Amino acid sequence: MSKFNEKYGVAGKRNIFTEMFHHIQNVFGVNPQKFILQPPFLWILNLSNGTSASVTIEPDKIPIDEEECKYILKNCKTQDLSIKVDFPQGFRYFGPFASHQKIKICDGSWLILENLISIGKSCTHIIIEKSNLTTRDINSFLKFWYNQKVNCFRRLTINFEFVNKVSLFDGLEHGTKVIEETMKHECVGDTVQLDAGFTVLQRKDGMIATVLSDDRYKRLTIYVWTSLEPF
Repeated sequence: MSKFNEKYGVAGKRNIFTEMFHHIQNVFGVNPQKFILQPPFLWILNLSNGTSASVTIEPDKIPIDEEECKYILKNCKTQDLSIKVDFPQGFRYFGPFASHQKIKICDGSWLILENLISIGKSCTHIIIEKSNLTTRDINSFLKFWYNQKVNCFRRLTINFEFVNKVSLFDGLEHGTKVIEETMKHECVGDTVQLDAGFTVLQRKDGMIATVLSDDRYKRLTIYVWTSLEPF
């Protein structure tokens, strides 16, 4: 690779990859559906006209910069986005998020409540690791969902420290419902079983949310579906 870099330089490499990309489009009549990229090559995403099946951003010796992060979050056209790089220290983003069937953010240390709400409005399956969000933030997120202001997400899995011990349903008691018999539901690839006595949250439109937490692994998952069915 070093000889390749020396021979063609940055501009030359860009021209070569661009020609290769368009050649694939012309020969096969389709856009490449799976991208695994590192920060120096994120510009390749601009070459695709349609929505790809998956995009994975891998770490590299060259760190990702703030503008690249913002571009990926706002504009990346893919059904499945996995961001495995560390975000720049002090990074903040206040814009909208692109629509995805699934998004995984391995470094969620920069995320704040407003970001979580924005992701919930545009993504179905959300996975966030290394988060600094608190149970109070999750409680506020559930309130936005309950008031029908966050309607896209169906599954949220988040790893974080359980700092504030406020109840996740605090202020939402009027919308809670106790399960009277064992129930199950298929949700984004998971079969969720709820035993009798389990508490769920139900909106006025009938949508239901349940929260499952695992203190051992500091992991919390929120599932959303349309109805409850006996197991």
